[in-house]
Amino acid sequence: MKRKFVRYVVVSMLCMLGITGCSYSTQEHNSDEIQINNESIIDKDISNNTVAGIDSVIDNSTANIPQKDGNSSDLPGDISESTYEMKLFTEAPNQDSSVKIQYPVFSGNKAKEINALILTQVQDIAWLDPSRFPKNAKETVDFQSAVTLQNSKIISIVFWGTSDINVSQFPTTNLYSLNIDLQSLKLITLTDLLTINEEFEKTFFEKAFFPTNPVTSYSEEEFPEMLKLQTPEYQSISPFSNPEVVRYFLKPEGIVLSLLSVHASGSDHFEAELLYNDIQEYYLSKQNYWEQ
Repeated sequence: MKRKFVRYVVVSMLCMLGITGCSYSTQEHNSDEIQINNESIIDKDISNNTVAGIDSVIDNSTANIPQKDGNSSDLPGDISESTYEMKLFTEAPNQDSSVKIQYPVFSGNKAKEINALILTQVQDIAWLDPSRFPKNAKETVDFQSAVTLQNSKIISIVFWGTSDINVSQFPTTNLYSLNIDLQSLKLITLTDLLTINEEFEKTFFEKAFFPTNPVTSYSEEEFPEMLKLQTPEYQSISPFSNPEVVRYFLKPEGIVLSLLSVHASGSDHFEAELLYNDIQEYYLSKQNYWEQ
C-alpha cells in the first residue's frame, strides 16, 4: 500500500506538470461546424446480426434499462412518450481505424433536434484531434451507451468504452454524458444544474455511494478506497475545482458524477452517486428534472 501511495503521488505530480496523462481526453469540437448528413453516416440497427463484433458492443449491465422501439420520423405526443432504438455508428476517420459506438435514435416529438445533439456527441467520440495526433493515425473505438433517465423534461444518456490509438502508450477508458433539456433543447452542464462549492464537496464525500448500473470503472469493494483517493489527503487540487469537466448523468433515484482520475488509481475515471434528496439545497433549476 505504501508503494502504491508513493507511486500515486509521483504520478499525480507528473500529471500536474503535464508530463503524464490523466483522463479524460480534452477533445474540443465545435458542434456548429458539424454537417449532419444522414447519407454519410454508416450506422446499422443494433439487432442486425451481420455487424462484426456486435456482441462486444452490447453489455448486460444495460439490461435493466428499458429500450424502446420506434421509427425515425417526428410524431405528435408528449416527449416522455418518445421511443428510441439502439444503432451502431461505424464511421472511422480512415480505412485503418475501427469505430463502434452504440447510440440511441429517437422517434416522436422533437426527435430531429434530439438526434442531432446525440449524433454530434457520437461524432466527437469518434473524432481524432488533428492537433494532437498525426494524420491517418490508427484508432480503435468501442463504446456502449444507455438512456438512464427519460421523461417529459429531460433525456440523460451515458456513453462509455475504450479508445486506443497506435501512437499512444496505452488505451484509455472514457465516459461521456449527454443531458438534454427537452423544453429548450439545450445541453445541461453540471454548473447549470448544481451550485458547486465547498459545502457541496463536503456533502459529496459524506453521502456518495457506489452507483452500480449501468457503468462503473471499478468494483463495489474498491469504492471506499477510490473515493478516498479523491480527497485532499491524496489530491492537491480538488476534483471540483473545475466543475465544467465533471461529467454526470441522471438516474431515477440520483445523479452519478464521473470525476477525473490519474492512472495510478487503476482506473481512468471514477463514478459516484448522490441521492437527489441529499443535494436539493444545491439545486439550481426551477424544476426537478427527475420528476415526471
